[in-house]
Amino acid sequence: MAQSEQIKALLHAHHERFTGSTGRLFSAFLSDAGLTSYATLAAVLDVRAGQSVLDIGCGDGVLLASIFDREPGVSLHGLDASGAELALARERVPGAALVQGDCTERLPYPDAVFDAVASHLVLMLVGDIETTFAEVRRVAKPGAAFAFIYDDLASDADGVYADLMRTGVVAGLGESPSHFRQAADPRLYDHEALRELCARHDLEIAEHRRFRVSREITCDDDAWALLATSYPLGRLDDEARARARTAVLGRFRERFGASAAVALPLQLIKAYRAS
Repeated sequence: MAQSEQIKALLHAHHERFTGSTGRLFSAFLSDAGLTSYATLAAVLDVRAGQSVLDIGCGDGVLLASIFDREPGVSLHGLDASGAELALARERVPGAALVQGDCTERLPYPDAVFDAVASHLVLMLVGDIETTFAEVRRVAKPGAAFAFIYDDLASDADGVYADLMRTGVVAGLGESPSHFRQAADPRLYDHEALRELCARHDLEIAEHRRFRVSREITCDDDAWALLATSYPLGRLDDEARARARTAVLGRFRERFGASAAVALPLQLIKAYRAS
């Protein structure tokens, strides 16, 4: 099912209200190797000076900046649906060519122009990744890498993040969040189905990795901040947010006391355009 106009409107409103929140959150979490998920993805791309890379759903430009930090000679391109996020990206990576656009539609680029394509925590928000993958194949050069990271929260249903999110959602909404989880294409979470989808678009998966990024949080400083700008809780009105915050902090103190290590599970895929 293609991404609905309702989901697009919710995403747009969220990023207008909480511009840069994803970049700030994930820049504070590190893998066992001491890297953010952005730096992890930049390392996997391994692009060289003179090559060009496209970041689909570039947001406020953290991934593009991570790529630039590794190799300043790369030609950086970014696409995002949010003008507010792109404004931050222009400040962070002033040399990048940034375009406002939708990755669920035809990309505004010629055929076979990029040496690498990347995406960080975007594809699980796309209702049908078929069009996106077809467009990646079209704009990527033969042999180009396509690397992307998406959430793996279902693998840690009893973890700190999932526990606190359930608490906040129940208190704020009175029910389980459905909009964004329904938006995810189930093939992302079925590796064989994903491999078949990639193969159909001439993309060959070379690497599939599950990993975690983590940090220590404290009740007073971080427990609510961890969730406050999430998609399910970010759309609550002030009264519902207050209920959710009270419930989250109470649950944190009850289960964890003063602090806890929070891990966010992720999946990484690296594929190549075969021809």
